[in-house]
Amino acid sequence: MTGLPPIRALWQNVDGFFERFLARHGTHMRCAGGCFACCHTDITVSGVEAAQIHEWFTALDSASRDQVIKAWEAQDASKRPDAAGVPRPPCAMLSGGLCTIYPVRPVICRTQGLAMLYRPVGEVDTLAVDVCPLNFTASGSLPAREKWLDLDRLNALLAIAARAAHDALPASILARLDPDGRIALSSLRGMCIEGRQRL
Repeated sequence: MTGLPPIRALWQNVDGFFERFLARHGTHMRCAGGCFACCHTDITVSGVEAAQIHEWFTALDSASRDQVIKAWEAQDASKRPDAAGVPRPPCAMLSGGLCTIYPVRPVICRTQGLAMLYRPVGEVDTLAVDVCPLNFTASGSLPAREKWLDLDRLNALLAIAARAAHDALPASILARLDPDGRIALSSLRGMCIEGRQRL
């Protein structure tokens, strides 16, 4: 991983964790091609992840960029139940049940389906698990706590990667960041389409 930008190294580590977790516990997980229940929400991403997505999109050849835009334009924006059964519109990058930015999908997407350890807001001494309600539904199927992904640690690593890249972010990304340094994927999609029209 030498020479990789910190965010790319983090993505690689998260992917490795997911693959190992899936190999051990996949029989109790619904995560596979065709399941996109966790993709029905308009998430926000850090500036560094937005820059990686935008860079990937602009580096595509003209025909591939057009293909991605056509997929976005063909998106069925109707609400569907998310993993918890709540009707929500799809992610801006979802089309036909597939992620159009899969190679550069953000950290949050790479962790979907895992059992994730976290500390609820305001409860410093409390640990909890967040898990897709479609996974680990059988009694006793949830892996032991030491197998869970530590979400607080992951967020700390993501913050380090974001800080390392902040000064090099393109002005077009910086201008769209909210006060927390994040951008909605729907806004980033619009930015990609606008940029394509100028190419």
